[in-house]
Formats: sequence, structure tokens, C-alpha cells
Amino acid sequence: MFKEFRNFWILLLLISFTALIGTQTRADTIVYPTTGQTSAQTQVDTYHTSRFYLIASDNHTSIGGANLTIKLGPQTNTPITVTLYSDSSMSTILASKTLPHSSVTQNYTATYFYFNSPVHMSPGNAYYMTVTSSAANSQNQAYFIKGTDSCLYFDSNGTQIKNATCAQVPVNNNNIVVSAPYLTITKSDPSPTLVASSQSVYQLYVTNSGAASTSTAQVKDQLPSGLTFVSATGANWACSSSGSPALITCNFSGSTIAAGSTVSIAVTVQASAGTGGQSKTNYASVDSTGGVSAPTPGSGCTAAYCSSNTTTVQAAPAPILSVSKSAPTPGLVVGSQSNYTLTVTNDGPGNATTAQVKDQLPSGLTFVSATGTNWTCTTSGTPTLITC
Repeated sequence: MFKEFRNFWILLLLISFTALIGTQTRADTIVYPTTGQTSAQTQVDTYHTSRFYLIASDNHTSIGGANLTIKLGPQTNTPITVTLYSDSSMSTILASKTLPHSSVTQNYTATYFYFNSPVHMSPGNAYYMTVTSSAANSQNQAYFIKGTDSCLYFDSNGTQIKNATCAQVPVNNNNIVVSAPYLTITKSDPSPTLVASSQSVYQLYVTNSGAASTSTAQVKDQLPSGLTFVSATGANWACSSSGSPALITCNFSGSTIAAGSTVSIAVTVQASAGTGGQSKTNYASVDSTGGVSAPTPGSGCTAAYCSSNTTTVQAAPAPILSVSKSAPTPGLVVGSQSNYTLTVTNDGPGNATTAQVKDQLPSGLTFVSATGTNWTCTTSGTPTLITC
């Protein structure tokens, strides 16, 4: 009886545990839409309203309010309101938040508008947000907001995509087509292959597989220990390095990366002496949204906006040095000077950055001098031993 009773409760426990797992759901990411923040200002008052679409790509995003870069005029004394509608017809208000003028300064400042509770976003639905005020249409009394993007689009991680655009057909209908850039990165093998004490070049290829162009981008390239940064160049890229091992950061500007196009960066490195036989992994990343916040490159980043290359450093090829000595010129004569010429030849596949030659004079020959380009010579003993 006891055994059967015990088995019954074990079975019941397993069933309950399975049911619990089956009901687990992912919590929504709470987002606070931001506006352009770097473009020209837009006035907000009785006659001017700032408005934009909000669209989520999946079913795990909620709007918690807004984070707007705003300021007010020196005589502004009316409140400012952010309102969220179900669509651009503005017939259904989902949430709103009003701030008194005392919450805003006369300098552009990121200002949060917190809704009483977050509003869940259905994927693909075009929500509509407005920024309004009853302030007079006057430079001294109105509010000002940094130029707003017409379409604010959030990816599956709740990240607001930069440079997204919306096409709405027809007006006041929720049929919205979102266009946004999506950047990925690949890293080539080093060319020529890594060799200790020699330079090689990695090519970083950034591809925009999204539906919209972007005028900004950021790439980061983390070199491993044993590789020294030499240079990084690419059309419309400005690159710098910091730290040791070097973290290379490249920012794109001055042009656009069109949808479907690829741009590249050439990163030149030098493998340190003594790294022959060592495996070196070089990690790179790009901000997939076309922004300037590339994730930290490393083994933990495995998405398409990260890439890596692992290569074994080849040992530097060894030099093979030989030396030959000419007959004295002029011939040896008692009481007169003559010159011997020592010729050092490298018959090996590798360069020699150091070398040493020794020349033992016989008795009866007195040392006078020893010279040669990039050679330093000393003498010792009798008869003289010359070391260069």
C-alpha cells in the first residue's frame, strides 16, 4: 500500500511540474520611444503637434511612455502631453501623460513621460503617438522637441531601430510597411597568412541586408594578444584604436550604405615575434541597426552582426647566413696596410635582423679598423679577435 501511494504522488508531482513549464511566457520588454534628438527642432504649441508611428516586430514589447529631448521657452507656463493612440485615426486613447512646465528646462534635456501602466504592443500594428501643448504659438511660450522620426520601430529585443521609415497605405489605416537597415559583418582570413614578425591584412565586410539605407554605422574589432594594430582604412570610415590588446573602433559617415550593398574595412596587423605556432582569434561586430553602438566583440556574440576568424601564426622563416673573405688588397707588404673584405650572404627564406661576424687575425697582422653599413665592431686579445 505504501509503495503504491508513494508512486501516485510522484506521478502527480511530475504532471504538475510539466504543466507549470508549459505555462511559462516571456515577459514584455518595456520601451520608451526616443526621437531623432540630433536633427532640427520642431515647435509644440496650440498650432504645432509632433506625431509619429510606433511599431513592434514581435509580441513581447510594451510602451512604458516616452523619452523625448525637449525644452521650453522663457515664458512657457502651460503643460505638455504625450498621448498614445491605437492608430492614426486617434479615436482610441490607450495612455497619456502630462507634465507641468516646471518639469522641463530651457535647455534640451531627455525628459521621461511615464504612463500609469505599460501598453502592450501587438506586432505589426501601427500605434500613433502625439506630443501636444496648449501653449501659445510663440517662440517665448512654446515647447521645442528635437526633430522626430516619422516611424519608430522596435526589434525583437526591444531595440529602437535607427533610420527606419514607414510607408502607410492608405492614410488612417493600420496597413504599415516598415523599412529599416539591417547590418551584418564577416571577417576574411588574414592575407598573407599570419607570420611571426610580419604584417597581414584582415578584410571586414559590412552588408546591409535590410530594406532601407543607413548613413551611420559602427564596427568594433578586438585584436587578440600577440597581434599589434598597424592601421585600419576604408572609404568613409574613420578608425581609431585603444587598449592593449587593441580594440579598433570604426565609424561610418559622409555617405550611405544602401540596402543590399556591402562596404569594407582593411585592418592591418603585425604578429609579434615568438608567436609562431599560436592560434589567434580575432573578433568583430557591427551595430545591426545602423547606429553607433556596436556590441562588444567576443566569443559570447554569435549573431550575424558578429564575426570572428581563427588562424594559426606561422613561425618566421629562418635566415641562413654565410660569410666569405676576399684576398687582401693590395697584397700584404711588410710595413704597409691592406684591406680584407668580409661578405655576409643570407641564403635562407627568412630575414635576419641581427647577425654577428668574428675575424681572428694571425700574429704579425696588426688591426687598424673595421667598418661596414649597420655594423659595429670591437677588438680584443693578441693576436686581435675582431667581433662585428
